[in-house]
Amino acid sequence: MEKRTLSVGELKNHLNEQIGALQRSVLLYDEGYQLEAKRISVILRVMLHSGKDPSLLKRLGLDDMDVVDSAPQFDPQDLMPFHGLVSLVIEKGEVFYNARLDNQSPDVMTPFVNWWNATVFSDKQNRQMSRKDVVLTAANQDGGAHVDGALRADYAALRYENSLGWLTGQESPPSNDPGYAAIRQIAHEILKTLIPGYSKTKEDVRTTRKRSEISGGKIRFFPHENAFFANQTAAPIVPSQMYFAEIIVDSITTGSVRMVVNSAATEPLNSAGTHSMLILAGSEPNSGVFGEYTDAIIDRVSIRQMLK
Repeated sequence: MEKRTLSVGELKNHLNEQIGALQRSVLLYDEGYQLEAKRISVILRVMLHSGKDPSLLKRLGLDDMDVVDSAPQFDPQDLMPFHGLVSLVIEKGEVFYNARLDNQSPDVMTPFVNWWNATVFSDKQNRQMSRKDVVLTAANQDGGAHVDGALRADYAALRYENSLGWLTGQESPPSNDPGYAAIRQIAHEILKTLIPGYSKTKEDVRTTRKRSEISGGKIRFFPHENAFFANQTAAPIVPSQMYFAEIIVDSITTGSVRMVVNSAATEPLNSAGTHSMLILAGSEPNSGVFGEYTDAIIDRVSIRQMLK
């Protein structure tokens, strides 16, 4: 089929569209939808990656530009795991990875090819990954533009096996994916490079992030946090007694929710609809609904004691 070559002006329009899409996606990520990192990876691939076809930046002759580089330089002699684009945060007893965003250090400008291929992760087994590795694996294998039957091992270990090795005092790994946080930071670097005066700090994100809430009689969970909504029952819950629990889930797109009866929790629920179950009450007076990094709206919950 015959094709028409795009003009420079048309290519610049494409670039502006991708920048706009990137800005919208990072806003969703910052609101707590961390799976948006997959879509961000696709936008970054279009803009930055030259394979069989040149990237959008290369078509515009921008692939040799200097890029904002927010990562410290990787030291191969350091025995500790390295995560140059993300920081480890402890907040309200929870440990998670954050994109570094703007920090107090002055911006360093690095030639694109060096920036794209520089090591930004090195795990406990000294497996190293670059920005290019993280972005293309997310886009090509991890659901950005394609779901592969197998992920490259170092990326999979980063996501599923806590290959950076950090643990909380309770011996639990951080609660989110460092690769997704790194993709968010790569997007930040590109936006700072291409948009004069662009800035985004962790405090900016903190003040705009949506929080789980009860609104209009419904429970709304957001996926960047664990949240528990407790309520006192009309009659005391009797420990070790069987109860009939019901929860109506209006919508759920990621994560799961649990019903809790005196600190005894049901199995995770991750689909919309009416869920009914039996549960043996625990001994601690704590009942309600628990959302585990979920994007969900709960319409109604009920707890009834089983009659003998």
